[in-house]
Amino acid sequence: MMKREDVDVLIVGGGPTGMAASLMLSDLGIPNILVERREKISAIPKAHYLNQQTMELLRQHGIDRDVYRVAMPAANTTVRYVTSLGGDGPLDRKDLITFDAFGGGTQRAVSDRASPGPTAHIPQTMLEPILERHARAREQGSIRRLHELTRFTQDQDGVVATIKDMEGDSVYQVAARYMIAADGGRSIISELGIAMEGPRNMATLCSIHMTADLSAYLPGDAMITHVIDFDGPFQWGALLPMGPSWGPKCENWAFFFAYRPDDPFRLSEEGIVPALRSILNIPDLDPVIHPLTSTGSISEWSAQRIVAERFSEGRILLVGDAAHQHVPTAGLGLNSGLQDVHNLCWKLAAVLQEKAGPALLDSYGEERRAADLRTADWALFTFLTHAVIDLSFGFPPAATSAQKRAALAEYLADTPFGRTLRARGRELMGTLRTEFGALDIELGTYYPEGAFVPDGTPMPETDPMACEYRPVTRPGHRLPHAWLNGTGGRVSTLDLTGSSRQFCLIAGQDGSAWADAAQVVAQDIGIEIRVVQVGVGCPFADPNGHWDAVKGISETGAILVRPDNFVALRVHALDGDAVAILRDAMGDIVDMPDSGVQAASFIDAA
Repeated sequence: MMKREDVDVLIVGGGPTGMAASLMLSDLGIPNILVERREKISAIPKAHYLNQQTMELLRQHGIDRDVYRVAMPAANTTVRYVTSLGGDGPLDRKDLITFDAFGGGTQRAVSDRASPGPTAHIPQTMLEPILERHARAREQGSIRRLHELTRFTQDQDGVVATIKDMEGDSVYQVAARYMIAADGGRSIISELGIAMEGPRNMATLCSIHMTADLSAYLPGDAMITHVIDFDGPFQWGALLPMGPSWGPKCENWAFFFAYRPDDPFRLSEEGIVPALRSILNIPDLDPVIHPLTSTGSISEWSAQRIVAERFSEGRILLVGDAAHQHVPTAGLGLNSGLQDVHNLCWKLAAVLQEKAGPALLDSYGEERRAADLRTADWALFTFLTHAVIDLSFGFPPAATSAQKRAALAEYLADTPFGRTLRARGRELMGTLRTEFGALDIELGTYYPEGAFVPDGTPMPETDPMACEYRPVTRPGHRLPHAWLNGTGGRVSTLDLTGSSRQFCLIAGQDGSAWADAAQVVAQDIGIEIRVVQVGVGCPFADPNGHWDAVKGISETGAILVRPDNFVALRVHALDGDAVAILRDAMGDIVDMPDSGVQAASFIDAA
């Protein structure tokens, strides 16, 4: 008889979203098994940018410091467009335009005000080992590489999966109450009958990973350096540092380029180094080119914006690339995947621990599909905005090498017309701020419907270019960050829910009735609630007035925050029975109309 194991959650796929799901579930006390068919992490650098909302969820689970320790410093991050890295001709080594980007430079003060931690530039090849190390350190998780899902069945009670141990050449079964598909759609989604919707095959994107000494050619603060391909087929290439050192001493680099959909040309393995020497204009460049796939050193994938028509089927839930695939511009794909599991895991834990009804899990797809559509559409929008780049520098359509050089000579000329061309270029290229500084897309996540109680207020107006983030405490929105002073020192409002374990009720200085109400409701519903009063004479103070500026409640009001730091309820002023208000709200949010369950724990006001 085939060996069979029982577990609460089976996770299929050991990439960043799968590992994050394992460690988050373990932190919440949920036994889980993760199976991954690969022996090692992917050699492809892939995603490299973690935005502030993602760093906040890593902060909740004690991972952010390890990421910051090895990531590229973000204080002065820039994105550059240059003519070449080498050469000494009249058009060589010219800096065409440079942006402060992704929370660096002139963006730093605003991003520091908006979140407790900066962004992080860290290639996936460095991030994955951190996530796996933390996942393995959690006692509730079992990480199994070289284990492959071969088939599965499900019913109303759970999923039975057949797993092949590729190393031991044996087969066993796992019976799980729920299964998370984090496999990028390789096996599970194709069998569920869930359609992926959206445009495909807009371009073929490619990457090369190399070790090379470029210290004589690059400053230390550029996250992305775009280089014109004068004589080759790529139009532009993008060079990114990949660590482990940063600045001029960076050892590893990724080079990204693209083919148009109808372009029959493909770079050969033998042509990689000559192509790099040509586009970078470093004739003696002698890089070590690293193999990325079983077939060679060039990784290819299709530019597409596809989102699953639904994020679950029975007891199977989709996360990350299994649910949505983004165009890489704006760096939103991996961030969206990690935010998927952050939304999902506390809900799974609540249902599995019988602190919530199963309808709470329905809100996962309802909320995250809306959010992922927004980010996927924004990524596509920024990808299409790249059409302004050639126009900014005066290149005609399908420009030849000679036409590019002539246009750039005019653009760079120290003449009145040259200054006009540069001014026009700055205005056109300025539209790329929607890619390199879209703080509202990164931090302004909101859910139109889901596990929260609307307060009847209209959706606030947002910046149409998404560069300005306007924090609000409206239900369904991410809780704004503000530094508070408590008895234990300075904490962010985003620290108050702990490692996604508890709800938090933030009350005004005259809101003591909420503390009593929370204790009663926690005992009735069986959900952990922490009560924090902020104001004069309260355990928590608002030293800079930042919380007061965004809280949106009176001194008798309160804001209920979910374990994933989204606002679940906002009561501007207490006008009635706080117990009844909170009990009804919690019952609606977690789908627990009955109140006979005793609380597992209650964390009193600090």
